[in-house]
Amino acid sequence: MAGFPLNKRTVISCLMAAATQLVSIAHSQTSDITGETVLNLKSSAENPRNTEGGMVTLKDGRVLLAYSRFDGTASDHAPARLMGRFSSDGGKTWTNEDHLVLEKEGDMNIMSASLLRLNNGTIALFYVRKNSMDDCIPQVRFSSDETKTWSAPTPLITNEKGYFVLNNDRVIQTGSGRLIAPVSLHKTASAQWSNKGRLNCYYSDDNGQSWKSGKVVPTPDSVITQEPGVVELADGRIMMIIRASGGRQYQTYSDDRGASWSMAMQSSLNSPVAPASVKRMPGSADLLAVHNNNGLSGPGYFKAKRSPLTISASRDNGKNWVALTNIETNPNEEYAYTSIHFEADHVLLSYYVNPEGNNAKGLSLKVKRYSLAAIKDRLAKEWTSIALKNEAERDKNLPISLQLNPGGDNPRNSEGDFVTLKDGRILFVYSRYTGGSSSDHAPAYLAGRYSSDQGKTWTREDHIVVEREGDMNVMSVSMLRLKDGKIALWYLKKNSETDCKPLLRLSSDEGKTWSAPISCITDQEGYFVLNNSRVIQLKNGRLIMAVARHGDDNGKWSNQATLFSYYSDDSGKTWKSGKSVPNDTKIITQEPGLVELKDGRILMIIRASGGKQQMSFSSDKGQTWSHIQETNIYSPMSPATIVRMPKTGDLLMIWNNNPKRESDWHGGVRTPLTVAISKDDGLTWTNVKNIETDPDGWYCYTAAHFTKNDVLLGYCAGSQSAKTHLSVLRVTRINQKWLYK
Repeated sequence: MAGFPLNKRTVISCLMAAATQLVSIAHSQTSDITGETVLNLKSSAENPRNTEGGMVTLKDGRVLLAYSRFDGTASDHAPARLMGRFSSDGGKTWTNEDHLVLEKEGDMNIMSASLLRLNNGTIALFYVRKNSMDDCIPQVRFSSDETKTWSAPTPLITNEKGYFVLNNDRVIQTGSGRLIAPVSLHKTASAQWSNKGRLNCYYSDDNGQSWKSGKVVPTPDSVITQEPGVVELADGRIMMIIRASGGRQYQTYSDDRGASWSMAMQSSLNSPVAPASVKRMPGSADLLAVHNNNGLSGPGYFKAKRSPLTISASRDNGKNWVALTNIETNPNEEYAYTSIHFEADHVLLSYYVNPEGNNAKGLSLKVKRYSLAAIKDRLAKEWTSIALKNEAERDKNLPISLQLNPGGDNPRNSEGDFVTLKDGRILFVYSRYTGGSSSDHAPAYLAGRYSSDQGKTWTREDHIVVEREGDMNVMSVSMLRLKDGKIALWYLKKNSETDCKPLLRLSSDEGKTWSAPISCITDQEGYFVLNNSRVIQLKNGRLIMAVARHGDDNGKWSNQATLFSYYSDDSGKTWKSGKSVPNDTKIITQEPGLVELKDGRILMIIRASGGKQQMSFSSDKGQTWSHIQETNIYSPMSPATIVRMPKTGDLLMIWNNNPKRESDWHGGVRTPLTVAISKDDGLTWTNVKNIETDPDGWYCYTAAHFTKNDVLLGYCAGSQSAKTHLSVLRVTRINQKWLYK
């Protein structure tokens, strides 16, 4: 396929363009969320600063707020102790007098409290002990008697000395029990102060008795990064949110519980150079953030002022954020260093208030109380508005006519195909998974939807086409209108990881009923993959499918598949095997697809390692095949679909135009989703267009079906960040003329 017009530069530019299209934070004009100020610890001449608190619920139901109480001046380096106030009614009211939590330690002060109820029942108190500008180290103390007494301090960092910043309310314990403390290092005895902090996490797997250092977070050289915070996402990853220059928070993700991190990238969360706080709302995957919704530039290092203070939320693991309500709005004041504490059906927020933004009038600590139900209701409304806005802004030439999202007892919808019925309706059959797992081996049956208007709209209720069969599931649908008028339905029946074979059912009444299943592979045993929408009928009437057999004769799984074709000359009643596709290279081949060329040969397009699709040809209707050869079609390890367009006779290809690989065989992201046309039977490809460009998307397993004027594409359209890769099924309707523009 010489002459393919794409290259890596084209691909990267497409991805970068997509990356800049992240939805910015929405600004609510009105809000039905009202917060109540429940505590206001005002500063005084003797006590010019009360800031940086953390909260914990005690076993007797009281809530303890521990905060930094400064004496003398409001400087970060002035003497300070940790003081406490208690609430016995869920944060509605608080004790009037301060309770000493910890006396001043170090040559300067102690400050920035984090309180955490550990999995073993004890309470951990984290804070920084500051001796000098070269010596500021986070400490932890433990209480086994509900904060009446505390253990001796344990330093989190013992492998080096320097000025480490651990903000208040920043330490988390993951579902696995690991404690994670995110820090930024700004100065050592041998190095000058740097506003750009070195970020990493210290973590403990023994409830804080010992600590290890994670790897440094990679950040852009030109961006100031400071004061990180972390949150565990519902999928188990850790997201770090970073105070940064540039008008927005930066964020990065860890797949190994904080030991290492991806390159930090600018998020869509507006912010001056000020910290944001993020936590997961109880019982959900939704994230709650408190930040200064202000990305304006201004003079000096701190850029714009730290106002307003806003509650925002995200339902897609921090990819997009929606502003729900402003906590404080006075442009002459500044607000920052928030702690977030969920207490029953409310959330308590503590933060400092700086009247003039220069510490001259002291800094006070305020606590506000909000209804969680009101926040969740507002989020549901705003998120629906964002979804509608995104749909409205989608290219009008690429309307989504059907989207099947996962839901309760339905963790995945995927791998479908189409057929047009004699009454003009279109039937779309897909794999509908049940239970709690979205694994390829989880329970699934074949469900159908109908369209009576050429794919513009679809029935709302599922129609069961084939009940679950086999010990695992049925999946991966292919459908054809045969030359004898019947409808053929192929699918995989999966019994185990060593027993998966394609079956065929036939219908003589337009899909109302189906024949008993016919096994298409009877000459050998094993795990055979037949992708959806992969069976074709040749001009001479032969039915032919391309399959990939994984594993050896002993049943041991292998990523490297042996490729075969199986064919039938009696409308699917009996099947014969062609010879395997020769491959004496180390290139991994999987998931083949077929298209008949104008000269009578059959082209097999092959998912492969190496950054490009592979191909093979048959000159005898699928009985034998040429050795695999590399195409010029850049692609990750992901299947491509090639079909013939009935109106023009040209070939249409749908694939991921992205060569980036991240591991030996299964790496690379399945985005963008691209279409191209070939007028010379695959020698060259033109009219290259992206139909999906979200860099967080996961697009694959495409079925194509032609109506009078349009082509319907059914494909997986999940999210990498939400871990819904193959769980979302989308049908997009594209006018065929647009493909040629």
